[in-house]
Amino acid sequence: MKILVFSDSHGDVASMERVLLRERPDHILHLGDCVPDAKALRKHGIPLTYVAGNCDWGSDEPTILTPKFQRTKIYMTHGHLHRVKMHYQLIFYAALEAEADILLFGHTHQAECFTKEGMWIMNPGACNDRGSYGLITLTGGGAECCVKSVS
Repeated sequence: MKILVFSDSHGDVASMERVLLRERPDHILHLGDCVPDAKALRKHGIPLTYVAGNCDWGSDEPTILTPKFQRTKIYMTHGHLHRVKMHYQLIFYAALEAEADILLFGHTHQAECFTKEGMWIMNPGACNDRGSYGLITLTGGGAECCVKSVS
């Protein structure tokens, strides 16, 4: 299973659509900023899950979700409520408490992907024409995560 991860698109739906055509995912996750961008991807008919970010003012969408794909549980949030611009301690422990296998967040616009104590931690960065996105590949052997350039 191939899952695309977007965050902080801030109106750049075109960049996400270019990535969709290239990657042909089975599911899309959007980590907020901006929920209308995520909703615009519905026309492609690919299952979509999203959370609201700090720029999604007045949204009644959830800010944290923990979907499960195959046997892999994902903790997904924008990150602003966990103060990720200061440190990752709060968000990491929240994901541990949720028993997540993968932690996804955005907000900082800085892409990174690594493991800590057996958990994948990914910030896909800001999705725009010079930005990045995340890719999760689920197989019978587990999960692999990476960050790729939009261009």
